[in-house]
Formats: sequence, C-alpha cells, structure tokens
Amino acid sequence: MQTDRMRPVRTITDAGIPCLVWGEDALALAHCVPTVFFDLQVIVPDDQVEAATLAILDAHPYYQRSSTPSPHWLEYKLIDPAEPYCFVNSITLRLVSPPGHVPRDDDPTTILIHPQSHFYLDVRDHSRSLSLSPPLPLPYANIRFPTIAAMLDAYIAAYLDPPLGYYHYSYACISSHFAEWRP
Repeated sequence: MQTDRMRPVRTITDAGIPCLVWGEDALALAHCVPTVFFDLQVIVPDDQVEAATLAILDAHPYYQRSSTPSPHWLEYKLIDPAEPYCFVNSITLRLVSPPGHVPRDDDPTTILIHPQSHFYLDVRDHSRSLSLSPPLPLPYANIRFPTIAAMLDAYIAAYLDPPLGYYHYSYACISSHFAEWRP
C-alpha cells in the first residue's frame, strides 16, 4: 500500500476534518480496479474545503495553490472548444520542488480538494465508506474510501443533476471503469 501518496489525506484526517479519498485512488486502493493514478482527489464537507487546504499547505510546504486547472479534468476539445473545467468549486494544489528537494515517487503532483456537494455525498456517513486499515498501517486508519455503491450513486447523480448545469464528459473516464470492471 502506498502510504506516501496518502500523507496529505492523513494530514486532513489528523486535523479532524472528515474526508473521502476519491477518483482513481479510491477505485484502485479500495476496490482493486486497475487504473492509473492521476490527481489525488479528496472530498470534504463544503464548509471545510479551506481548512483542509490550509492543513495540507501547513504540513506539506512543497504544495502550493494553483489557479491553473488540472488538465485531466478539462472538457474534451471536440465536445466544447472552450474546454471548461469540471471542478469549478474545488481547490487545486500543485507539488513544487524547491532546489535541493527531491519529491518521493509516490507524492501526488496535484491534489484536488472537492466540496462534498459537488458529488451529492455526505462524507460523515460511514455507512457509505470504508477504511483500509489493515492493510494500511494504524496511523492511516481514519482515512475513508467510498464504497463502490457510493461512488456509482455519486456519478449517476452528477449525470442526472449535473453540478455544472450540464454533463461534463470527463466524468465518462471514471464512469467507464464501472462498465468495464466486474467485482
């Protein structure tokens, strides 16, 4: 298990902020879906997005806020030439390495902190999430991952009632994992 990649999430949980690991990390680590890691995505309560951001920035000085959207979550140019960003209410943090600092291989290069309302979730509802301890070491026991049902429900809700007012086709990448993968 890659605990280095989960260090920013542990920082959020250690600060007492409820959260869920989301996206490819949740699919791969909690549900053994073969996928590539892109941005580390974390969902927190709407009123704690800023607190989660500050917790990471204080504990991990090699991350900085970025106003540049993650390229993985821009709309496909063929769908909309303007390429709008999928997560307009999320915070983007980028890994920046000062001279002499070598990042670990598993350090996420981008962290996305999402408000829970974007995915119609309540991160405090533990009936819709699970812990990976074990196999994660005990200090990581408070890190929560959504159940497959919770993830699928969230993406269906985003399809039926799009948070942006229209369906963003970048969701199709994650949604395709559900169609291809059989538990």
